[in-house]
Amino acid sequence: MNDTTMQATSKVAEAVRVYRELARRPSVARGWINIGTTERKDVEVCTVWSQRDLETSKTIKFIRHHKITIADSRVRSVAPSGGPVDVSTCQLQQTSPSGNMAAVVRLVSDKQYLEIWTHTCKLKCVELQALDKHGKVYDDNTFGCFQWSPCERYVLYVAEKKTPKQESFFKRKDGEKAEPDAPVRGEEFVYQEDWGEGLVAKHRPVLCVFDVEEETVRVLTSSVSDDVSPGQAVWSPDGKGVVFVGWWHVPFRLGLIYCTNRRSALFHVDLDDSKCEQLTGDGLAVSSPRFSPDGTRLLYLQKKAGGPHNSCSQVAMYLWKEKTTVVVTDIVRKASGDSFPGLYVAEFGYLHCWAADSKRVVLHTYWRSKMVLLVINTDTREVKKLSAEGDAAAAAWKLLDIREDLVISACSSPGTSQHLRCAVLPPEGQEHLVTWELLDDDVPTVTPPLDHQVITFRPADGWTEEETYEAVLVRKRGVESPPLIVWPHGGPHSVFSSDFFLYPTGFSLLGFAVLLVNYRGSLGFGEDSLESLPGKVGSQDVS
Repeated sequence: MNDTTMQATSKVAEAVRVYRELARRPSVARGWINIGTTERKDVEVCTVWSQRDLETSKTIKFIRHHKITIADSRVRSVAPSGGPVDVSTCQLQQTSPSGNMAAVVRLVSDKQYLEIWTHTCKLKCVELQALDKHGKVYDDNTFGCFQWSPCERYVLYVAEKKTPKQESFFKRKDGEKAEPDAPVRGEEFVYQEDWGEGLVAKHRPVLCVFDVEEETVRVLTSSVSDDVSPGQAVWSPDGKGVVFVGWWHVPFRLGLIYCTNRRSALFHVDLDDSKCEQLTGDGLAVSSPRFSPDGTRLLYLQKKAGGPHNSCSQVAMYLWKEKTTVVVTDIVRKASGDSFPGLYVAEFGYLHCWAADSKRVVLHTYWRSKMVLLVINTDTREVKKLSAEGDAAAAAWKLLDIREDLVISACSSPGTSQHLRCAVLPPEGQEHLVTWELLDDDVPTVTPPLDHQVITFRPADGWTEEETYEAVLVRKRGVESPPLIVWPHGGPHSVFSSDFFLYPTGFSLLGFAVLLVNYRGSLGFGEDSLESLPGKVGSQDVS
């Protein structure tokens, strides 16, 4: 073996070593807070993580638990509770409002089971396919939901609509044998439009209510128009109705997951009389309805349907008793300096966002080349950053849950993989006094350490302060003049936040510098910047 071959072999071995080390680093899928006592001194935090398993070529999921002690409106102690537990077969999981029960949808040998657990045992287990009420339960973030009713008797979820079996004209049949659900003949190859990338085989979602006591399922097909696909459903405050997002099928279904501009509206279904009412206007794209703790306000995101596939959203609020809508934060056209650029997020991805006062909400959003936590006062319309500034290990903040003003966030940076932080939301007007605490002793920083910085660029075709764009430069600390990889994001209306990404981090550890470019048209820089890209794709984004 000559020197050239040995050097190449050594470089491959080093790349494999780096990839193995980074692949072991898990990422947070979701998290929630269980309030233990009415005095709220001891709190349990549950987080579900995903991790690559290179030996089995699969992605595993596991759950972790932490105990938090709160006193005098401050986090006083945090400690892990037990070790991680594999939950790879668990597709959905939700604790009841009282914390006394938990509902789980588990996938075993391609069969889905809905389980009800108490603190001591598995109380019920029902094979959903055996009930023959619907198809597969949805566990995605676009349509999916899994929520207990306030009375804790019912569980709300979304599943594929039951369709008749199909078979060939040429299949031999016993003409004298009667079949109650006779298959449809000759349509086994008829194309059924689904909702596209990431949602393949999801054609007709339906709302489903599982009765825990009777072990039965009610499918709300008669309540929802056949022209609309429901999802992201939540219980109304009295538990007698359901609010959901409905997406129209016209002109087509394809491509919903990356197209937040699709025409949709909020609807309310009364479970007593099955009456369905549209709550929001036409010509809008809406998502993520969330009720305030006192049940008087319904927060959601909205923008005009059409236009760029991803863009800024208004934070809107439907006043439940008055039946009127108010805009809390509007579309921001221009964002100079470090001013609020508007809200840029497809859907919340977390169940709770309201503070205990039912006035303020905590959200995360892209803010130029970072992801930050915001606290928004729905009365005064004031927007403030809640995430800490200047921490190199926490350049990207993702909200996991907020319950009774305890906030849980997943944080990361290009050189630090995701880890958990918590804080108690201070009273109104004192949000700047927030104090963040780590849930684990160690911050998972890569070795050797990496440096990252956000660089501002001025377009060559003339510029103003609003027209500048940015890039995130990641490199190994202490390396001079490394080879450079220039990496514009896809989309085109997407963004690189200063987050932990396996491949850019891996290239940096191997001696490259990586420039993650947020060209004009990226999210988080104001709507004028975003709308400047259509018609200039191939020039403005890559030159």
